[in-house]
Amino acid sequence: MKKLSELPDETEIVHENYGRTTAELVKDEIQIYGLDASQEKWFILIPKPWKPDARKMVEHYVECELDNMYEGWEDRMYSCFDENAYGRLQTLLEEIAAKDKGIGEMYEFGEEIEIDIFPPNDERSA
Repeated sequence: MKKLSELPDETEIVHENYGRTTAELVKDEIQIYGLDASQEKWFILIPKPWKPDARKMVEHYVECELDNMYEGWEDRMYSCFDENAYGRLQTLLEEIAAKDKGIGEMYEFGEEIEIDIFPPNDERSA
């Protein structure tokens, strides 16, 4: 487990129930404003870029619509999607996703952080 005090200020971290922030901002919140972050779970944020997947999207669509369709529809639907169709759809999805960089910015929780910095008036402060 990494310690907050040892993380570079620019390290992106996340609280288990809130949005992302940086180690520097949490350190400041503790030292300036008296935040007791030790009662919370914090994690290092790991970038995990997202890319659309045409096959998964088609499979999900077919699965969602299947109950509303006639017998044999699923097979007929999949028979319309050859490699060329998937490739064209994949290209289109990537073009759409490229219009907004934020679409592909995904993250996952990494290693948990030990909060070893405490508010100045806290007895745990050294």
